Amino acid sequence: MKSGPTCGGPCARDRLPLPLSAGLCAEQRPLLDALACVDDPTPAIRELDAITRAATTPNGRTARPFNPLSREDRTLFEVLLAGEYALHGFTNRDLRSKLGRTPFPLAKKPEKQPGQVTRLLRRLHAHCLIAKVPRSRRWRVSLGGRRLMSSAIKLREVAFPKLFAQAA
Repeated sequence: MKSGPTCGGPCARDRLPLPLSAGLCAEQRPLLDALACVDDPTPAIRELDAITRAATTPNGRTARPFNPLSREDRTLFEVLLAGEYALHGFTNRDLRSKLGRTPFPLAKKPEKQPGQVTRLLRRLHAHCLIAKVPRSRRWRVSLGGRRLMSSAIKLREVAFPKLFAQAA
């Protein structure tokens, strides 16, 4: 019988207090090792729940939530995850020009678009998806934002259609 866990990680028995670890019988040890290797989806679900609820800005205002299954939010996430902004970040103007070439619903009047994108940047910042580059007018996608936005795109494009087809 194998003594270590199958996932290659540390043994679950090693993390138990000594009296509990010594009292395990041979049949219970493999079960405990298997349970130690199970991935917990709770943090990912918490992060997804966080963007689907209204967020509070530092000045006490609320920011609208995002809908990971909506076309507009998916388009916005795809634009933000473009590789051209990874090094130096992006500005309001960069985001406006990129969103103008997509089906994202920008204002018809060009003079209203900068304000609309500013409110969008505040909303993204309130949900911690982007962060300000110090001493500049540029923004960068945060590490958590990159992970969450790419997961939301994959959820909409891959996982949801598969689950929908299986349910039919």
